[in-house]
Amino acid sequence: MLRERPRVCKLLIRMSLRTALLLLVLCSLPFWNISSVAEAAHVTDTMSIYSGGQRVGDSVYTITKDGDSSEVFEKTSIRIKLLDKVQDISTEGTYHLTGGELKSFEYEFDSPSGGMKLTGEKAEGGYRIKTDSVSGGSELFFKTSSSPIPAALIPEWLSSRELKPGAEYKVPVMDPLTIVTGGDENALQTVHRVKGREKVEVPGLGGYDAWKIVSDISGMEMTSWLTDSGLVIKQEMPPGLTAYKDAGADNGGLGIFDITNLTSIPSNVRLDDPRGTTYLKAEISGLPPEDGFNLSDGYRQFTDGDTIEIKAEGADGNGSYETPYKGGLEEYMAPGPLVDSEAPEIAAASSEITGSEKDAAKAAALINDWVFRNIKKEGTASVPNALDVLKTRSGDCNEHSALYAALARAAGIPTKTVSGTIYIDGRFYYHAWNEVYVGKWVAVDSAFGQMPADATHIKLIEGNLNDTSRIMKAVGKINLSILEASR
Repeated sequence: MLRERPRVCKLLIRMSLRTALLLLVLCSLPFWNISSVAEAAHVTDTMSIYSGGQRVGDSVYTITKDGDSSEVFEKTSIRIKLLDKVQDISTEGTYHLTGGELKSFEYEFDSPSGGMKLTGEKAEGGYRIKTDSVSGGSELFFKTSSSPIPAALIPEWLSSRELKPGAEYKVPVMDPLTIVTGGDENALQTVHRVKGREKVEVPGLGGYDAWKIVSDISGMEMTSWLTDSGLVIKQEMPPGLTAYKDAGADNGGLGIFDITNLTSIPSNVRLDDPRGTTYLKAEISGLPPEDGFNLSDGYRQFTDGDTIEIKAEGADGNGSYETPYKGGLEEYMAPGPLVDSEAPEIAAASSEITGSEKDAAKAAALINDWVFRNIKKEGTASVPNALDVLKTRSGDCNEHSALYAALARAAGIPTKTVSGTIYIDGRFYYHAWNEVYVGKWVAVDSAFGQMPADATHIKLIEGNLNDTSRIMKAVGKINLSILEASR
């Protein structure tokens, strides 16, 4: 079973990066009052990020003001282990405001395994955004009627509100990653709840009596502590990351953030042939009931209370059709965020792979086999763009599922992207795969070359990459017990 580990993507890596690289800047600076910010021409502050007691990264921000104009700079870096590779990754954003309104921004996700640059400009009804990655450039329009602010300005915004236990505040925050991964205007809305006061010890700085604030951003949750003077001194976020106000001491070299053990779920039994499992019955608990987890889909997964049954069934040929599908399901046929099924390169590759095959089930199998054989399995810290994957020919499960969805939709086959857990070597790991409609919905895992995907694939979420962030609320809370498994 150990040989299977390199094929398992770390879905939580992507979500953890969004947590570490986006959310750390959310409350990682003093809660300046409005007048003090107006008087300060240049303000800088940093925080150190820890995992398991080791410093694994840093977050820094700078606010520069010149009259009615201001510039906000944010950068977060983290050292992370992806499968067998250790990589230093970072995000860097610069935001330009006039009169408190965000007018433009530049944003960069930098990683040895694939980066992305974005630039945005205010326009009527939203923002015009250009993206640039290894496969080239593209443009999109993000529609919003709200006026989002950079994360680093949330303290200034909150400082004008009265902090008291039970108070709740909402403000839209500009997050380029949320936009490019398919989030809408509502996804930018952040919620901050004041829980009360607690004693907090900060390494190198001593003890503080601070406010405890729980923030919800794009379905992810983090906790911050701030003093009466408005200084955020500590943060906690899944899975197992803690950030402290930097005391200025020499912290030495960086440790490594390895999320595998922090996020996997132990199994109560070991399966001898998990990839051959066609039926699974298990008890599952700990999922937040309000966050849209899709445990019962009516065709593959069925629930009764905390009990879930999964039947891995393939295409039987009776309900298949000639592509392209003409019976509806348009949302699963159309191009989506990072799944540009209408791109000429994707269309050409899909046509070459399927050739003259028009039977949907057979064409879906051809695409699955091609992606499995041609995409190198390796941990990838990147935004999984199907066009990028087609060019680089490498990636983890996110890259496999994005490319498969694009190729299958280009072939006229309705395709979903789903995420959940998969059993490997005594534990359940977070994973992403696809479902295709070939007269019925069939689970397909191109990272493992499976059609149908085995029954240890437990689906939690359907949707684009941004939707998967909801899983972060369940990390460390899910309990799984296998009741029955068979071939």
